[in-house]
Amino acid sequence: MGQMVLQTDETIEPEFNAYFADRPCPIFVSLIPSGVEVTVDTLAEMEKALLAVADFIPKIRS
Repeated sequence: MGQMVLQTDETIEPEFNAYFADRPCPIFVSLIPSGVEVTVDTLAEMEKALLAVADFIPKIRS
């Protein structure tokens, strides 16, 4: 399972891990570079980073 998280978010990773603790699958986390404030400009910067951030999450193996 893959999760893309804002680097400033300090709560979602532990919450997600606790919620899925009883499942045997690993949880892969990749951080999206983000500033403390959310503005039109910072959102545009985050959008540019999404594809690169997604590439850090392992791909599906068939």
